[in-house]
Amino acid sequence: MRAVLAAVLVLASGCAQAEVLRRDPIKVGILHPLSGVLSGPERPAHDGALLAIEELNAAGGLRGREIRPVVLDAASEPVAQAARLLAGERVSVVFGGHASPVRRQLTPLFEKHRGLLVHPAAYEGLESSPNVVHVGATPNQLVQPAIRWLKQHLGRNVYLVGSDDLASRAVNAVARDQLTQLGGRVLGEAYLGADASTLPVLVREIMTSRPQALVCSIAGPVVVSFLHELTRFGQTPRRLPTLWLPPADPAAAPPGAYVARSYFQELPGTANLSFVHRFRRRFGPEAAITDAAQAAYAGVHLWSQAVLRAGSAEPSVVSAALRGQSVRAPEGMVWVDEENLHTWRAARVGQVRADAGVDVVWTSEATLRPVPYPVFRPHRAWTDLVSALTRR
Repeated sequence: MRAVLAAVLVLASGCAQAEVLRRDPIKVGILHPLSGVLSGPERPAHDGALLAIEELNAAGGLRGREIRPVVLDAASEPVAQAARLLAGERVSVVFGGHASPVRRQLTPLFEKHRGLLVHPAAYEGLESSPNVVHVGATPNQLVQPAIRWLKQHLGRNVYLVGSDDLASRAVNAVARDQLTQLGGRVLGEAYLGADASTLPVLVREIMTSRPQALVCSIAGPVVVSFLHELTRFGQTPRRLPTLWLPPADPAAAPPGAYVARSYFQELPGTANLSFVHRFRRRFGPEAAITDAAQAAYAGVHLWSQAVLRAGSAEPSVVSAALRGQSVRAPEGMVWVDEENLHTWRAARVGQVRADAGVDVVWTSEATLRPVPYPVFRPHRAWTDLVSALTRR
């Protein structure tokens, strides 16, 4: 009898331990710059991920397990902060990322620690890792369709202006290749650093070349000075049509400019209207709901479904379960490509209104398969370009 009782107690103890383990929180990281100059464009993605986590927890978590976010400010030492999340906090996944040069430093860190990064922002492509899920669009999903739209509606002669960084130069390389294939012409190309003293000369050069459209991929504070110089010389979007591509912040685009993104908060449909309502109820009526915010929200749901599918929050197991995973996001259906862990997204072009809202003027007929390395050049040529830009 004592032996039976002991066996029952051991079994009960084991069940209790299993129940405790099952109900242990799942720790996840959220890593974005939340202070400094990058906090403006990065904060919405943080908010989108946090909203999804809070809603999942309100619905009972993942099979009774709370999702516990560990939020760090990536404004300084983002690689060290990511290492803290992976090695110190031992999170199951990190939602976030950073500007491209930093994110490219994060990738080998996640590969080393066998972690999982879910990155929400549209980016320049030219990379693929089993440890990084890119929810943001690749150039073939935004840059190429937008350039085709530009050629058809604005003209074939274009001037390219970007930031003097890897992301902008890579995006413009894709834009140039696409425009050339369509029979268009790049009349000039310029890249801006922090020094705004050369802007008057640049604007005069743009005016002299007489482009039919300007393609802008400028990120950072210098874009304000650039727009000021354009306006001073009378080059408003009404006189010089302008298309904004990633990594340029759409929030900085002036009225009349065109912006290429997969998502705009003005999209119709009950799913998006509900998302916008819940987002603003949580973060305030003036909260920015960007493409990255919606992608971050969708990314959390894709990850949570993969955890349920895998029956585990272990990063390597979840990474495998994410392949082919789909979710009905506010923008529509989004799913993870089984080969490259990027997501299928639609392409859209919107025009900025005087009230800073956006009128969607074009949408792709279907969601587009992500192709991280555009077909214009061999894979080796793209990797050589990235290496050269990284060494600059």
